[in-house]
Amino acid sequence: MAACGLVNFGNLLTGRPSVEEAMKICPQLQEPTLSSTIETADLCLGWFWGPDYEFTNKKGIESVVVGYAGGAMDWPTYRSIQDHTEAIRIEYDTSAWSFTDILQEFVTQHSPYAKPYSRQYRSAILYHNADQKEQAEQFLANMEKTTGKKIYTDIEKATPFYRAEEYHQKYIQKA
Repeated sequence: MAACGLVNFGNLLTGRPSVEEAMKICPQLQEPTLSSTIETADLCLGWFWGPDYEFTNKKGIESVVVGYAGGAMDWPTYRSIQDHTEAIRIEYDTSAWSFTDILQEFVTQHSPYAKPYSRQYRSAILYHNADQKEQAEQFLANMEKTTGKKIYTDIEKATPFYRAEEYHQKYIQKA
């Protein structure tokens, strides 16, 4: 875990590792290799502390990590988030949760109808495969049709997920 902390602050260090080298040091940066009943969802809900707390306390959620995703720049930190968004990475048991269930919880934890005031705090679903993309598109389209309200949630292909600084992990539980 200490190596991952160094990787997160890579933009502050001289001779920072390449993304490929960092993936070897910090597994949170790469696509997870999970058992067949565990899947991953990367979600941006306007902030990460509250959603981290809410998802962590749900049965069938294996892990929640807060971090930065959705951008192209390497090594974001909270003080230098660059073009990334605060995000959570959820590993969930598919025997307890479907991706649609995750999306339903996603929209109960924040307002997808609110226009974001900055990229850092936007609403987004970062899909890992074609099924997640299709489900997200259908889910949000149905929601918009049902409510008649414009949805400001972006749907994008998942980019590397950078684990946030340790003090952000389980922040509410520590308070």
